[in-house]
Amino acid sequence: MARRTVGFALGGGGARGSFSAGAVDYLIREAGIVPSVITGTSAGSICASVLAQARTPEEFHTCAAVLRDDVLRMGVPGVAFQPQEWLTGLEGTPLGVDVREFMAGTMRSPIPPDPNLSVDVLKDADGGPGARPMQQGWEAARSVLTGLAVTHKAVKGLNANAGSFAVIDPLGDAFLGKTPGHGPAPLDLDAIAREGLELRLTVAALNAGCLRYVTQTGAMVEQDGTTPAPGEPRPGVVEGLLASSSVPMIFAPRAIGDDVYVDGGVLQNIPVAPAFALGAKHVYAILADELVCPPPEVDYAKANMLSVLLRSQVYVTMYGQQRRDLAMPLPDGARLTVIDPTVMAIGPFETELGLMKINMDYGWLRACGETSKLKDDEKERAHELADGIVTGRVRSWYLEHGAAGDGEGVAEALTSAKAMIATAVRGWRSLGLALPATADSWSQDTELA
Repeated sequence: MARRTVGFALGGGGARGSFSAGAVDYLIREAGIVPSVITGTSAGSICASVLAQARTPEEFHTCAAVLRDDVLRMGVPGVAFQPQEWLTGLEGTPLGVDVREFMAGTMRSPIPPDPNLSVDVLKDADGGPGARPMQQGWEAARSVLTGLAVTHKAVKGLNANAGSFAVIDPLGDAFLGKTPGHGPAPLDLDAIAREGLELRLTVAALNAGCLRYVTQTGAMVEQDGTTPAPGEPRPGVVEGLLASSSVPMIFAPRAIGDDVYVDGGVLQNIPVAPAFALGAKHVYAILADELVCPPPEVDYAKANMLSVLLRSQVYVTMYGQQRRDLAMPLPDGARLTVIDPTVMAIGPFETELGLMKINMDYGWLRACGETSKLKDDEKERAHELADGIVTGRVRSWYLEHGAAGDGEGVAEALTSAKAMIATAVRGWRSLGLALPATADSWSQDTELA
């Protein structure tokens, strides 16, 4: 495949972007696929910017490895973002606990179930399928509202300072080389600006109400990908990726030129269209989040208003938009390959390094299964096996970290989880497929024999 024809479109998803890092690692370092067009949204914009430093296959190999390291470094608390002062000021108060629980309860991934167990000890564990995150979110929010009526400190802090829960500037400082040895490696902006590759980072303009892009030279262009934005602002690549990653409410909007910008996922979470518009003939769309809307947690005909709002805006709107992004008419002779997860190993704002590593390996496995020369039924089987591996590993991680306590049934659940991994690994190898280099730490366990 000629390099000039290839594009990567990397979707948003917060910490779930670790899936994308694993997928591109396989595509570049194992399949030998290198792009000349890279587009990214939110977490995908971070991955895209790291990769955009490369031009030659050797440089892409290096950048793919750097990206894996960067993603894990960003999982360390305080490296990529920090809580706002108003939130840290509530540390130890009932309201502070409620706010943090609200964020965790609405964003935590459920623990995937084990179909081989008659009684699942993880079902009602924190973050498990029985946790009902939407209901938890409402209960926390109700407590917050009650607390606001009686907590002077909270009222003052929220009114004056609560533009967001956290600040993302530490990530920008790291990419600009202002905090050497802390966080991801600095970006080589001169390397990104070189000829030979087109980069587009999606941003949503709050004032104009439209989608725009930041290019490899740091310029901002309109949705057509080439026309300069009004005033011809040049935020730079780093400010562009920060704006593209500024999830509303979680992070404050970024002021650039005469407008204010937030996460590009508000309008385009999978930037396939700009990749084709820039001349790519084969686009690999890598989703960090699942494509199908998760099943409902409650009966929404009887649900409270916050549950309905969250379901509508966080789930229905985003997942519907992703499907529209992927359903665009393709240019003549163009091809679209979608690499997506169907098991959620980590929540978008979780920072557990163990889960991030599992999710990264998951991206590697799904990319391998999707792009290997397999028959359709074999490819479907490969995806099922990758799901089995990640389900077993996620469950093992939670069990080994005490999510179900030490009561009856824990040992049986852990044995079953490891057996699930072993069975899936054997099936994977029977298809003639490789495993990631990191697999030695989990596929060769004597307990799995």
